[in-house]
Amino acid sequence: MTDSFIRRPWMIVLLPFRLIALSYSFAKKRGDSTESSQRPTLQMRSNPKRLLLMATTEEGLASIERCASIARGWLDRGGNREAIILSTSDAVSGIAPEGCSVYTLPDPKSELGISTSNWNQICANMLVTLMDSHRPAAFILDGPFPYSGILKAMSMRPWIDAHWIRSHPVTDDGLKKRASSFKSIVKLSTHIVGDGIVAGVASPSTLATNLSPDVTRIFYALGYDKRQGNPVWEQKVNEIIRGTEGIELVTDNPDAVDDLDPIPINKWKTMACSTELNTIDLAIVGSEPHLIQQLLFHRIPTLSIVGSSSERHRLVDLRRRSFQSGLFVLDSPDTVELKLALNSLFKKNTRRSMRIRSLTPNSWDELFEHISTEQPSHSISG
Repeated sequence: MTDSFIRRPWMIVLLPFRLIALSYSFAKKRGDSTESSQRPTLQMRSNPKRLLLMATTEEGLASIERCASIARGWLDRGGNREAIILSTSDAVSGIAPEGCSVYTLPDPKSELGISTSNWNQICANMLVTLMDSHRPAAFILDGPFPYSGILKAMSMRPWIDAHWIRSHPVTDDGLKKRASSFKSIVKLSTHIVGDGIVAGVASPSTLATNLSPDVTRIFYALGYDKRQGNPVWEQKVNEIIRGTEGIELVTDNPDAVDDLDPIPINKWKTMACSTELNTIDLAIVGSEPHLIQQLLFHRIPTLSIVGSSSERHRLVDLRRRSFQSGLFVLDSPDTVELKLALNSLFKKNTRRSMRIRSLTPNSWDELFEHISTEQPSHSISG
C-alpha cells in the first residue's frame, strides 16, 4: 500500500493484482513452513537402529515377556541399537533386558479415577513424546487391541512404521477397521508357514544340567495368557496331580494351584524369560506360541492343552511342531486323555527321549527383517 500510494503512485492501477500475488506468495510460504515443522527431514525423523515396543496388560505376563524377548533380540544384534518399552504394567521394569529403556503408563483397567478419554489422551501424549525423543524407525504394539490413544499417536507421527503383533488372528470387524492403521499385522506361531508369520526366542539357553534326581519340577502355566486360559483345564489337571509325591510346581499364578497343598509351589516373576528354565523337568501350558517356543528351545518336554474356540487356529501349528520336538498337544481332552499324557510325561525315560530330539534354534530375525525400513515390505496373510 505504501509503495503504490506514496513511493510509486503510477503503480496504483496494478494494486489489485499485486495484492492477489502477495497473498498467494504469503500463503504458499506459510504452508511450506507448517509442513516443514510437522514433517522434519528423514534423518531427523527416525533412527533405523531404534525400536519402540508397547506391552499391554490384557494378556497378563505373556505380552510383557514377548516384548522383553524381542527387545533382547534387537539389542543382541549390536551396532549401537536401542530398544524402548512402554507398558501398562510395572512388572516390565524387572523383566526388560539390561540396556532397554522402560516407561510405564497407568493401567486403564485398574485406574478407576481416570476416565477413558483422559487415559487415551495421556497415552497419546506419552507415545508422541517417546517417538519424538527416541526417534524410533518402527513401533510394535503387542496386545489384543489398539487403544484410541495409540491410534492417535500413530496418526500424529505417520513416518514411524507401526506393526501389530498378535498371537491370534484379527476376526472382529471393529478390530479389522483399527488394524488398517498399521503397516502390517504380524502373527506369532510355533511353526513358520508364510510371510507375516514369525516364531522366535531370544534368551540364552542352557540345556538341563541342574535337575534334581529326587524331585520333578513342573512348569505350570495354563493361565499364562489371560485371554486364552481356561480354568476348566486347571481344575482337571489339579485333580490328577493332587497328592502326587516327589513333584514341585513353579508358576506365576499360585492362586491357580492353592488347593494342592502339601505340594511345594514356587512363584516366578518371569516365566518365558526366566533364567532358571534349565532346572525344569516338564511343562504344562496352554497354547501361547512364544512361551512354547522358549520351552522347546530349552528342550523341556511340554504338554500344551488347547481348550477354547479362540485357540483353535493354533492347533495345526502346534501339531506340526510336535512332530519335530518334545511337545504333546491335546485338543479339549477328557480326564482319561489328560491322565495318559501326564503319566507319560512323569516317566523319566519318556522325558529323556523327548529331550534328545534335535531342534533348530530360533531367533527374532524373521520379525526384524519384516519390520525393517531398509527392506521391501512383506505381504501379510491371515
